[in-house]
Amino acid sequence: MGGKRVEKREQVREMAQFRQACLNDMGKFCNDAGPTQGGMLTCLNEHEMDISVPCSESMKRVMN
Repeated sequence: MGGKRVEKREQVREMAQFRQACLNDMGKFCNDAGPTQGGMLTCLNEHEMDISVPCSESMKRVMN
């Protein structure tokens, strides 16, 4: 029940959590990355050994 609306709401919530969890890491490692989500995900993925645990876990959820 809820279907696409519930799914979309969940995606929006996950993206908001991702931005919150990764804000510091984005500023630290990805200042020169493109402003798009793909640019940030690529940059953070390149720094996966350096980013915080909350950011890493959130990124895994977003990328699935």
